[in-house]
Amino acid sequence: MTASAAAPSVPVFPEPGSPPVAQLPQAQAHDGTTVPVIEQHTHWVKVLLPARAGLPSGGVVGQTTGWLRASDVTLSDNPYVVTVSISSGTIAVAESGQTVYESSGFAYGTPATPTPLGRTFVMTVFTDPAATYTRGNPTTALAVQSPTLDGFGGASVAVTAFHYHDARSGPISNGCIRVDPATAQYLAGLPLGTPVVVTG
Repeated sequence: MTASAAAPSVPVFPEPGSPPVAQLPQAQAHDGTTVPVIEQHTHWVKVLLPARAGLPSGGVVGQTTGWLRASDVTLSDNPYVVTVSISSGTIAVAESGQTVYESSGFAYGTPATPTPLGRTFVMTVFTDPAATYTRGNPTTALAVQSPTLDGFGGASVAVTAFHYHDARSGPISNGCIRVDPATAQYLAGLPLGTPVVVTG
């Protein structure tokens, strides 16, 4: 299940009933406005958020969560879950608990710039002609960021993504998961907010 704001912007709470600490907008430059529900109650939903808890240089890493009032959001069914196993080298997509796509063999982060483990979600999908290494294949950006890099490529963020690359075997990336063309295309077709679980 996913949630999206039912107004231009809705408050995010650290705990139900506490003062709000952030806002979830209906629209922003890089999507991330459709978020997966990880806990649901009558009046509240707990969600993953498209932000990190802090900067690695400050010793703070990890995916952030927050609570939304159920009355502030629109809930939608999303039957998909992506599971990435670095140890077995497999990516599996399940729909309503049944595997509907599977691929094997991909590149992942080096020990110095590891692929973040744990749960995250599909934040946005785009094609960047300037990123010639993707050879025109779509990039599926995740909501999680690097556990070791404060920023990347001159930007103040270090977002993890699925993308195509000619070199796609073993621990060679800056944290992104480098996949074959068919997998890049398949993942790009999943709904925004689709949960992604990465294990070591």
